[in-house]
Amino acid sequence: MVLWFAHMREWVFILAVVSTLIFGVMAWLGLTLPVAYRMVRVLCVGSRRPRLPTWKKRKFA
Repeated sequence: MVLWFAHMREWVFILAVVSTLIFGVMAWLGLTLPVAYRMVRVLCVGSRRPRLPTWKKRKFA
């Protein structure tokens, strides 16, 4: 919201509200930013890591 006080435009206000909602939901779920990034990466790319042995594979990496 601080960015909106510095540059008062409608699109900056919408961006600030949406980012506040996203980070609020992440906090409610108990996710940190790196963990959320890994989960989104797994959803986009997939969990298959062909060059790693089975015992070294992680669920959300």
